Amino acid sequence: MDKRMSLWPVRMRLGRRSDRPPVFMDEHYAHSAQRFRSLRNFVEFLDQRHTNVSVFGLLAHTTMEVVSVAFYVWTSQVAAATSVTEFAWDLPVFIVELVLSIIFFLAWVGLFFFEPDKKAYLISWLSLVNAMTSIPMIVIGIGALKDSSWRSVWVPMYLRVWWLCDCLSVLIDYPQIARHTPEVWREMVRYFIRLFAVMCTCVGTHQIVESCSGEYVDLYDSLYLIIAAFATIGFGDVTASTTPARIFMIAFIVIGICFFLPLFQRLAVIAERSQLHNTFGGGGSASWLRRGWKHPHVIICGQFSDLSVELLLRNFYAGWRKYLDTCIVLMAPEEHSPEVRLTANLPWLKGRVTLMVGDPAKPKDLDRAKARDADAIFLFGDSRSTAYYQDYTIIAQSVAVSLYDRNLPQHLLLHRNCTVKQISPYAASVLEVERILHHLLGLSMAHPGVVPLIVNLLRTYESLPSDITLSRHWVEQYEYSLRNDMYGLEIPDALRGREFRVLARSFFEKDVTLIGILNARSVVQLNPRELVPNAKKLILIAKTMKVAQDATDAIARDHEQTFGEEMLAAPDPDEHDRAKRRRARSRFLASLSSSSSSSSSGVDGDVGDRNGASKQRGDRWPRQTAHVSASRPATPTATTTDSQRTQPVRPHGAAAALENGNGLARAFPSVVSLHPSGSSIAAEDDSGDEFDARSRVVAAAPSPPSSMRGPPVRSGALMRIDDAFDLENHFVVVDLSSAKAKDESSRYAQEAVNTAVAHDIFHVTMPVRQAYPANDIVLLTNDVSFGPYLDYYWSVHRQNSANPVKCISGCGLNTADLRRCNLERCAGCCVFYAGDISRSGSTSAMSMLTVLSINDILHGIPSFPVVVELEGLANLPLFPPHAEDPRLRTKAEIDFVYEPNFIIGNAVSRLMLFPALQRTYFMEEFIDVMDVLISGHAPDTPALARLPLSLCQTELQTYEDVVVYCLKFGYLPIALQRRIVDVRNPSIDGQRFVLTNPPRALPVNQQTDLLFYITPG
Repeated sequence: MDKRMSLWPVRMRLGRRSDRPPVFMDEHYAHSAQRFRSLRNFVEFLDQRHTNVSVFGLLAHTTMEVVSVAFYVWTSQVAAATSVTEFAWDLPVFIVELVLSIIFFLAWVGLFFFEPDKKAYLISWLSLVNAMTSIPMIVIGIGALKDSSWRSVWVPMYLRVWWLCDCLSVLIDYPQIARHTPEVWREMVRYFIRLFAVMCTCVGTHQIVESCSGEYVDLYDSLYLIIAAFATIGFGDVTASTTPARIFMIAFIVIGICFFLPLFQRLAVIAERSQLHNTFGGGGSASWLRRGWKHPHVIICGQFSDLSVELLLRNFYAGWRKYLDTCIVLMAPEEHSPEVRLTANLPWLKGRVTLMVGDPAKPKDLDRAKARDADAIFLFGDSRSTAYYQDYTIIAQSVAVSLYDRNLPQHLLLHRNCTVKQISPYAASVLEVERILHHLLGLSMAHPGVVPLIVNLLRTYESLPSDITLSRHWVEQYEYSLRNDMYGLEIPDALRGREFRVLARSFFEKDVTLIGILNARSVVQLNPRELVPNAKKLILIAKTMKVAQDATDAIARDHEQTFGEEMLAAPDPDEHDRAKRRRARSRFLASLSSSSSSSSSGVDGDVGDRNGASKQRGDRWPRQTAHVSASRPATPTATTTDSQRTQPVRPHGAAAALENGNGLARAFPSVVSLHPSGSSIAAEDDSGDEFDARSRVVAAAPSPPSSMRGPPVRSGALMRIDDAFDLENHFVVVDLSSAKAKDESSRYAQEAVNTAVAHDIFHVTMPVRQAYPANDIVLLTNDVSFGPYLDYYWSVHRQNSANPVKCISGCGLNTADLRRCNLERCAGCCVFYAGDISRSGSTSAMSMLTVLSINDILHGIPSFPVVVELEGLANLPLFPPHAEDPRLRTKAEIDFVYEPNFIIGNAVSRLMLFPALQRTYFMEEFIDVMDVLISGHAPDTPALARLPLSLCQTELQTYEDVVVYCLKFGYLPIALQRRIVDVRNPSIDGQRFVLTNPPRALPVNQQTDLLFYITPG
């Protein structure tokens, strides 16, 4: 028996769905494990809304109320009483009504003693109803014991309908019902229940008054009269015939005006707000002149926080799209929050944004959104989660949309690269948010200030300038930078085949930055060596689209007048491609021969293969085949001493390091080797042809004898160390994912989680490897179960020759573990969460504790960047440094780009990257441009670098001098990083902000300014 009883909890757990959302979180209704030690505890237990006992008790109460009202209606129709003393109750009915009245009275008395506010409970309407029904029935029952004539006395038992409606109102809020119905349905049901109670009260009162003061009126005629009176305000075809009934009719009309009119208005508001049955009206114009004209619209699907919805809407209608006629259908699987509804009801968004509850995987919801007529659909999924399995939901929705309308462009936000290939046949664009985010985290450690540079380019919302620019020159420059945007324009024929840097110089003279092109294969090339004849678009940074278009047209006219009409005929693209392939093949053969000749003297043979690395996007770069990688001799990685490592510059805080020329020369090895590139032509991204040439040559080359082959040596991706006190100028990566609660998962799910963690850590370290390949990276984590997956990913991307990541076992929340990372001598730090960050609770608190611990160890704001990954923007103001000026704080409350932590580039969130997916609707190649900027031209070739102007050998006075100097060496300037001089904000005084696309006449400070530039592609 005991064994059989012990199986009941297991069966209950198996029968209960754990994924159902909690409807009620009130602690008053939580389960209690205590026994019933008093009557009060028993009553509270019965009142718990999460128990089957309470549901049973409420259903029983509802049944008794229904029985009491039904018996009154039946007796009224049978008795046809014309006096209050002629209401003859049948004996069984009378006994049932008497018993129910006793139960109702005792329950009312019992609840009175347990009610904390007894006065309010005593004078409440339900108490008055109970007093007018239960007490008279009990009195009549006592009298009927002596005289049966007492059973003919009328009692207004129809008023029990108020208790019935109260029971129904409570019942629809129970979890057993609430989890299956949306809130808007329950709210409408509550109002209809109240309407039903008022109608029944008026009908019962009119029927007894009219019958007692005149002829008998049944309940049906009374119901018709009340409805006609409410509908016509007393001017219906039926009116009361007696004076008392007419007096009551006037009262009923007053009730209808005072009660039903606001009630119906409220129902109209609920119906208008009911997204579940909301249907996009096609954006038709209200004007009769344009009644047949419809606005275009796009559909945005996903689960968003309040700030993310506001960010998406503001950026969609920003800049030149401020007066765009395109409407937005915002579809979510659950009801929108009041903040989102308030945002959509703003004057400049009302009529443009339609809120809707639905699932893009269901055709009926797509029909309501008029998806067949939509210009595009954006699938974000659950943007509040970074779990790998969220991609499966988005892919299922994408497949359903593709089956619904194959021609509807889809823009998808995915978390993991392994799922991109599944939607490649029909997706218009894909944002791999986790890879881009973690690349940006690592790049921010290597080059502080990259976060505001990238985010401000993809963000198009312009804040209103304020009067603080009059007293703070840096704020004025920063707002000028915010107004710059990225555009892709069709290339004029007059500019085809021109030298790219010559064109860049011409665009700089018009305060427009030309950063790259889109070639005929739809591949983005940043800072190419020439403008190829088959290019499609120019990629520009300008203040407005009109400025960019005017500059393009003016330069095209100048080149047309200068070189003549014959230059409009572009060279043959096929001949151009064949010449490029021949040059690539000859360079590869030369590098292969040089590497084979130098391998005998002990030189690493990796140079030729690295120079021929592919530059197209795969994971960002394609994997090399096995026979190509096998052609490289495997050599063990030599141990690098601390004195031989490249020492990066410590940004915005170490003034001595910035002014130290020797340290800067070591920090920027690419700058030391500056040399004029002339007009030499680099190969375009024809990696397929170049890869085929390498494959043929390698396949034809004889393999070395077995006696000369060295043993296969493979360096692991992780190296365990106890501390980093013997390292300097290293980069510290703090992974706080081990501090989060772990979900129970299967073995296969755990493999996917470990793979996601390994990918995130690799993507954080990749930009640091690009910028500083000789510097060490220290990883602080408690969980190294992802190690084998990182080893595999490390070998796939040919990182075996690189220094392994030094791993210290510990947690960033522990100050002692942080001290073992040797923060005093590091060059950069990153605090992030690898894998899924949406398990339970917020991650900002732990990030905040880690940052405060770092500041405590270093006794203040560190001189190196401490980049923090945030799950949202709500907690961004909590991270130091903080703005002391109230006016700057006010601007930061309105727009996150004025937060000091963001201005200096120490905070990044995946939420900041969401507008990039929308930008592809207006500029198809935007994600590719951003990807090349962040991830680089190739695995070992960064696209973005930073140069202190103090290293330049010539005198630079204006930004135009900087442009001329850098273009001479083949580097393309895009932004300046300048010091903040603001005595009213001491915490950010001396830090740096980014000025994108500066005007050419801007004076520069050669001793303190730094330059962001794009390396040759």
